[in-house]
Amino acid sequence: MNKTVSTSFTILCLLCTSFLLGLSFNVQTVKADGTIFIRADGSIDPPTAPIQRDGDVYTLTNDIYDSIMVEKYGITIDGAGYEVHCLGDLEAGFILNGTGGVTIKNTYISGFTYGIQLYSSLYNDIAKNNITNNEYGIMISLCDGSRSNIFRNNITNNDCGILLSAASTGASIYENNIADNIEGIRFELSSTNTIHTNNVTNNWYGIVVSESDDNKFYHNNFIDNLDDVYDLSWVTPMTFPSVNIWDNGYPSGGNYWDRYDWFYMDLFSGPYQNQPGSDGICDEPIYIYEDNEDRFALITPTYVQLFYFYLTITSGEEGKTNPPSGTYGYVEENQVRVTAIPDSGYSFNYWLLDGEEMTENPTLVSMDANHTMEAFFVDDISPEISFPIQEPSEDITSYESVMITVNVTDLGVGIHNVTLWYSTDNGTIWAPLNMLEISNITYQTMIPGHKDCTWITYKITAYDNNENQAIDDNNGYYYSYHVIPEFPSLQLMSLLMIVTLVVVILSKKREIIRTEWRR
Repeated sequence: MNKTVSTSFTILCLLCTSFLLGLSFNVQTVKADGTIFIRADGSIDPPTAPIQRDGDVYTLTNDIYDSIMVEKYGITIDGAGYEVHCLGDLEAGFILNGTGGVTIKNTYISGFTYGIQLYSSLYNDIAKNNITNNEYGIMISLCDGSRSNIFRNNITNNDCGILLSAASTGASIYENNIADNIEGIRFELSSTNTIHTNNVTNNWYGIVVSESDDNKFYHNNFIDNLDDVYDLSWVTPMTFPSVNIWDNGYPSGGNYWDRYDWFYMDLFSGPYQNQPGSDGICDEPIYIYEDNEDRFALITPTYVQLFYFYLTITSGEEGKTNPPSGTYGYVEENQVRVTAIPDSGYSFNYWLLDGEEMTENPTLVSMDANHTMEAFFVDDISPEISFPIQEPSEDITSYESVMITVNVTDLGVGIHNVTLWYSTDNGTIWAPLNMLEISNITYQTMIPGHKDCTWITYKITAYDNNENQAIDDNNGYYYSYHVIPEFPSLQLMSLLMIVTLVVVILSKKREIIRTEWRR
């Protein structure tokens, strides 16, 4: 079987498979719960979805945990820094099936099989998105002459960052950060695409190709990948090696390959590198594999750094942030949404962004430069006071002391003091009693005894170390008890004697009556 026949047969099989998968996919998407539609007439279905329409611009107004099926041509979807995230069994975040001319930008997309799926969809722009933790970040399939642009995205931690399959041609992929994926970009039977000015870093495989020819790669930085380029023909029987273009000619140059640093020499210049003087291009071609070489490899990675900025996020011990504290790289003009999350007992106070206070939370940071931001939290939450335990709980007699025990908690800066206030005149005058901490969170004090028929009302106050006050006054009704009289021992003995005498008299009288009756 010659190369032409084998390739044609493979393309035919992939086209048929993709067609069947496309039919199956369409049926599942239409029937699935949790799918938001932008209909061909421009309407949003369901209308309660957090998407605001202004003409042909659709802007997210909150995070979305559903798929978004785009049926309308020529629209812009602005994520406004919000997230489209898969919480259930959803196939794709954004689905474009047969539509085109769509721009998707400024969106976090995570957790899907396909973050963005372009299926027979042409003339689209995918820009300034954060696409992470998907099986496939972006999938382009059956897009012959797609003219789609994928640029200035942060594509990280996916199984495959970008997949072009089933005769997808004519796409431009540029100015992206493609990092920490298993496969950076994968080509299956897809040719004549242009890939330039990308950071392709720290992936297992930077570029994976399968029978995909005439794709053009230049001005990319290949740094810290286990393999920069991997051809599946090496491990797949009956397939042919791919032959691609790895530079943009002279003097534009090719790519930067960190694995060949030891090989780089720049003593000469010119299209044949035979003229005296350096020109920033390696004097010798970089051999990638058979029939694939970078004729004008770059000496230094100078292209992508111009639009790639870093955001450093920190927070105190009173809370955390999303993304967590750390330093993150984003493509220029990305909108990064950062959220401060206070710990229990604390509230968000403000952000310090490059030395300026900001109170909006979450907040959007425009990556037009390197930024540093810190989240500050404050304990402005009052302590919590449990229902008090009173001992004895009832039948409190004259001058009997009463023990009050209560739990007081503060998850912030801690408890400063707890005070019991009691009154014997229904709240006109209050007397304070300091409650002592007898164990962790448990406080106790003793209300002194009072004479009989006294009504005692009491309430409890607590302050934390930030002077936040809590008051437990039983919702304004106060806690209370009544002191009952106590009989003295002499009175009690007299009463007992009287009762005994009455019992004896009654017994005698009953005996006399019984004797009279017998006679």
